Amino acid sequence: MLQHDLVVDGTFRPGEQLKDGEIAAWLGVSRTPVREALPRLAGSGLVVALPGRSTRVSAVDPRAVRDARDVIAAMHGSAVRQTTGRLGADDLERMREANRRFAEAVSAGDIGAASVAFDIWHTLPEDGPISAE
Repeated sequence: MLQHDLVVDGTFRPGEQLKDGEIAAWLGVSRTPVREALPRLAGSGLVVALPGRSTRVSAVDPRAVRDARDVIAAMHGSAVRQTTGRLGADDLERMREANRRFAEAVSAGDIGAASVAFDIWHTLPEDGPISAE
């Protein structure tokens, strides 16, 4: 099945036309799951679908990236303020390990592993109770 990771990791480049038959052959699946996946990708803004014409990977808007960066930075600041003093040693060690995995993946140029480590790091406080040390 066509996954958003193939767009996010750069396998498909911004502006590239996505042809369901070629993608199906490349993935070794029928065209049906590819056709079902494309509208979901369009709904998340990763592709632009022009019915009956073409589907292309969305272009990266540098201004939108800067805006998103600013929002994410504000969210991270808020999360730090809310958890400061509430995280225990186990919580911090799990976050350090996820951060180490992220740094190694980035150094190796492994976008997929970096994305997984990033997701793990951001969900760690939610995975279990925050220690009250």
